[in-house]
Amino acid sequence: MIPLRILEQDPPVRARNSQPTGFNLWGYGVRPFFLLGSATSSVLLAVWLLSLASIRNLSPGLSGPLWHAHEMYFGFTVAIVAGFLLTAVPNWTGIPTPRGRPLAALTLTWLLGRRAWWQGSELAWGDLAFLPLLAVVLAGPLMRAGKLNNLLFLPVLGWLAVANGVFWWGIQNQQLEVSRNALSAALYALLTLIA
Repeated sequence: MIPLRILEQDPPVRARNSQPTGFNLWGYGVRPFFLLGSATSSVLLAVWLLSLASIRNLSPGLSGPLWHAHEMYFGFTVAIVAGFLLTAVPNWTGIPTPRGRPLAALTLTWLLGRRAWWQGSELAWGDLAFLPLLAVVLAGPLMRAGKLNNLLFLPVLGWLAVANGVFWWGIQNQQLEVSRNALSAALYALLTLIA
């Protein structure tokens, strides 16, 4: 578990000097990812209720429960994890994580993954690319600062990325039990992050 004192610390001096003066969506990782994660949870709930009422099929060729579980783990929860880590790593290391256009590009990659369900699995690459990109973005500051104890987050992000890849492989090859097992692995990875 992450000690509460880490979350309450003032930003490092280097990060404080580079803060924007007004609200800037791309100023910190927490802003776009918490905003979009919260919006995603509301949209997912509405779409899920429509699906349960049999008003709309969630995704061609995919059962509602698989869609719902994937989007709760890799849509909503991963967005919140990304927002937290992109904000916590600068506090831990004193080295900023991407802001501005690089943060916007990372956010766009996550958004492309959300579109995979509506336009077919050929857009799954956006979903598959997000977690490895996030790990690379976080690895630089953690390694440069020598924060070896916080490097634990990187293999867990890798675990999530592999689970996501296995999920999509199961969908593509109509091996739904494999996809279900991949969702279980993703749940354990998320529980590891929380613990």
